[in-house]
Amino acid sequence: MNNESISLNIIDGIYDIQPLALPALSSLELTLLSLFSLLVVSLLLYTVWLLFYSAKGIAKRKIKKIHADFLQKKLDEHDAVYQLCSILRQGLKLNQINTDTNLPVRLNAYRQDWELFTKTISDLRYSKNKKSPAELNALFDDTLYWLKIWP
Repeated sequence: MNNESISLNIIDGIYDIQPLALPALSSLELTLLSLFSLLVVSLLLYTVWLLFYSAKGIAKRKIKKIHADFLQKKLDEHDAVYQLCSILRQGLKLNQINTDTNLPVRLNAYRQDWELFTKTISDLRYSKNKKSPAELNALFDDTLYWLKIWP
């Protein structure tokens, strides 16, 4: 037992042994790691820009705010639809929203849906007849849908 304690003391007393150093990265590995990091940061910044600073992102936030204001009775039906139309026009970067609007090529299959949507929004904007809250909620949903699928 005495021998064991002596050998442990001797081993514990060796302080000059250091672990092996990690191999240095080659310039190719370092370049690839830097490019990957740059790609990740770029994608993150692009996503943030799309969500918060693009025309569509700004329009989506404004539409959600108008919808909340309408539900809280801060806006009447006519003002809500008028603002909704204006914001949609800005978000889609169009001069006018009507049935004659040239749709992007990939949305040509949705021509009838677009015509129905524009007719509905036009009717709500210019008629004096009140619509049900369900119809107006559907209009807000349709507006967000068009913002989402528009290229």
